[in-house]
Amino acid sequence: MSDHLLLSLYATCITLGSALLIGWVLGHPWPGLAIGAVLNLAWQWLHIYRLDYYLLGNGADQETAPPWTPSYFWRAIDQHYERLHNAIGKNKRKLSRTLTNFQEGVNAIPDAIVILNASDRLLWFNPAAQTLLGLDVQRDRGRKIIDLIQNSNFLDYMACWPEQKSVAFDAPNDPNRKLSGRLLPYTKKQRMLWVSDITQAHRVEQIRRDFVSSASHELRTPLTVIVGYLEILRDHIDSQESIWAGPLNAMQQQSDRMMLILKELLLLSRLEDSDAPKRYDPVNVPHMLQRIMADARSLSGERQHRIQLETCDSLWLNGDENELHSAFSNLVFNAVQHTPAGSLIEIHWHKAPNGAHFSVTDNGDGIPEHHLPRLSERFYRLDQSRQRDHGSGTGLGLAIVKHVLQRHQGELHISSEIGVGSCFTCQFPSSLVFTPRPSAGVTVPLERETNVLP
Repeated sequence: MSDHLLLSLYATCITLGSALLIGWVLGHPWPGLAIGAVLNLAWQWLHIYRLDYYLLGNGADQETAPPWTPSYFWRAIDQHYERLHNAIGKNKRKLSRTLTNFQEGVNAIPDAIVILNASDRLLWFNPAAQTLLGLDVQRDRGRKIIDLIQNSNFLDYMACWPEQKSVAFDAPNDPNRKLSGRLLPYTKKQRMLWVSDITQAHRVEQIRRDFVSSASHELRTPLTVIVGYLEILRDHIDSQESIWAGPLNAMQQQSDRMMLILKELLLLSRLEDSDAPKRYDPVNVPHMLQRIMADARSLSGERQHRIQLETCDSLWLNGDENELHSAFSNLVFNAVQHTPAGSLIEIHWHKAPNGAHFSVTDNGDGIPEHHLPRLSERFYRLDQSRQRDHGSGTGLGLAIVKHVLQRHQGELHISSEIGVGSCFTCQFPSSLVFTPRPSAGVTVPLERETNVLP
């Protein structure tokens, strides 16, 4: 029984008890009880009248008050109840139609949609999830998603979300089907798993990779023969004044450039086709950067770029040394090739709150903002005037950098301003960063060992 009903019952008992007591004191208990019952009934009628009055919306209009008859109250309340009941039924039917339309729309989506609770248990999923993920309504509802999708890439993604934005993995019920998943916040205590079928796109990408790899391998052998014969011809020219000296030099330069393109294409194909190793080796990044800086000064030559290196000697990485050397050298050599003579190039390797950062900053011409999102695409070039002024590269360097960082769970960030310069930053997660222990067994503090080379 509700509190309101109890209070009403108590009030009625007190009223009737008081009337009976007063009547008993006066010597007429039953008439007193009858008077108390009439007063209590009048009090209840008054409250019913007020309820009806305000349900009609006449709180401020006394002339339209309903007549004072007991039968009216119950009839009016019944009418109000009927109206409310009909309104509620109408809203329920409207809500039901809306919900049905929403569910039909979600069911028509070809992507799998899975709603998870706070502990990643299945609450609801659409029919596409049954096809793509092999889920069953009767069997899998209420189970943890990680128990149903036993893929290493997916499990790693669920463990490190939201640091990792999306994941590609094989379908649980069909290894030949490739899926792409993404977790999205849904409500305060729920998440939505959105999974798309990328099998066709994956096949097209694999065809492209196979073509590039095969073409690179097939072109490498004849180009090596051409380069060899060019070197023989150049060695047998009696004098640089020969009419063949210029053409042979130009042919040699273009052949060397083609060999560099093939080399980088093969490297890019290897990075794309092979999985990142589960374990990495310790890499002395500061020592590597010193060697890269020396090579950059040799590349600068007469252009006399001012190259400065600032490193934290006790900051190392777990990674692939050759891949990291390729990524770091590409960024540094790009700065040398694409900035005017005498430009300042700053190389920084330092600890950050979320891991470690490697950055290359220059005070060159800068890059227009609309070019920045596409700089890491294969063979993407800026305007031809920039190529003529600062030399021509292969157009693959930043693509290699991006893939190396992906294999090391890192990210590439590019910022630039016309007339001010550009900054390329490689961000590495803290899980790969460590401090080498000296022979004495004491960890070197990261903050105090900073080496600045002018």
